[in-house]
Amino acid sequence: TSEVLPTIRKTGSYSLHRETQTHQLPDFTNPSEAARAWANEYDGRLVAEQKVTALEPKAAFAEEYLEADHNVALRYAAQELNKQNEMVYQSTRT
Repeated sequence: TSEVLPTIRKTGSYSLHRETQTHQLPDFTNPSEAARAWANEYDGRLVAEQKVTALEPKAAFAEEYLEADHNVALRYAAQELNKQNEMVYQSTRT
């Protein structure tokens, strides 16, 4: 415990599995490394945008439910969310 609190104060978290990998900026003077870094970031952004698109129906449903009078039974809401989940799943399979 003598290292837990100081580590939390210093880093904001504590883990038993210390991360040995540090994030480092690429060498932008090397065109190959810069291009690879750009491509990795671009691909990561595309994946994130796809996740956002897939979650939009759920978010719309949640917003609609939160703005409603809250007279909908929780079980009904769960059933509707599952239907939305199935629609999203099916749209990704085609």
